[in-house]
Amino acid sequence: MMRLQKLTSRSGQCQNSASQRKTSHNMDRQEAKRNTSASMKFPTERIKNAEIQKDDIFLISYPKSGMHLLRHLILYVLNDADEDAVREDRRGLPFEVGMVEDGDDPRAVFLKKGLDNSRGIDTKTLKTPRFFITHLAFEMLPGQLHEKKPKIIYLARNPKDMLISFLNQSQKMKVLKTAPPTLQNLIDKFVADSQTSFGVEEYGSWRQHVLSRWARRDDDNVLFVKYEDLTRNLTDYIRLLARFLGKDISNDAVEKIAGLCSIESMRNDPKARSDDTCKLLGIPPEESPFVNKGRIGRWKEFFTVAQSERFDEDYRTKTSASGLEFDFE
Repeated sequence: MMRLQKLTSRSGQCQNSASQRKTSHNMDRQEAKRNTSASMKFPTERIKNAEIQKDDIFLISYPKSGMHLLRHLILYVLNDADEDAVREDRRGLPFEVGMVEDGDDPRAVFLKKGLDNSRGIDTKTLKTPRFFITHLAFEMLPGQLHEKKPKIIYLARNPKDMLISFLNQSQKMKVLKTAPPTLQNLIDKFVADSQTSFGVEEYGSWRQHVLSRWARRDDDNVLFVKYEDLTRNLTDYIRLLARFLGKDISNDAVEKIAGLCSIESMRNDPKARSDDTCKLLGIPPEESPFVNKGRIGRWKEFFTVAQSERFDEDYRTKTSASGLEFDFE
């Protein structure tokens, strides 16, 4: 009888705890919604002073540049194409979210707590080599990143398709307080080099973000990848990633990873779809914007001739001196 009472008591405590967590999370969601009209802030100084390990791996890209595909490829390479190991691997976390603490921007706190509940965010307990993803601009990254020189994989995508990918995601986000942007809004911000094109000041403008990394593409610890090349030559890039990360990989493993990371396979994979993040953003997982069409040149279905001409003129002005070129179709 005593044991039954203890179990009943513990069960009640667990239910109360779960209820409290749910109530707290709902309050965080309400607070986050109240702040969606301004740019979300991450703890800049805490991020810049973060401790980095020499064998860390950072995947960096501007938002909506194909990061989820490359993140998935890296996890499979690190885990020798083992599906169960990838499913349980908590690496590939958003670095800036991991730095958030209570008292920071309510939207960032809401995001971190949501991811903590689903997969846990604790940079100190990740197995090595630690693997992080981030959209942070070059100057916002930890200072030790430049001193210890961990492996950096930078992913860039042609900016027309990038804007369409963001347009698709913003239209699906139910947590937005304001109406989602139009394509014209996004083009105007791109042309203006807006620092808050994607609602986060620490990401900076596309030009600053991409060209600063393109300038460092020949550094020994940097691998610069274009999304268009990656998707057209998937098996070659799996081998390239393995060499860069110091992993031996068999031809069978390469073919297996290529199959598991196809658009069709990823649409049926909760981890690849980032179901946890979708739920936080109020997006049905089956409509995940993180595994979308993946097609090169989809921008042609959305841009008018006038919009395309204006964009192209600005794009050429921003990139012509750099030597950086993209495939747009």
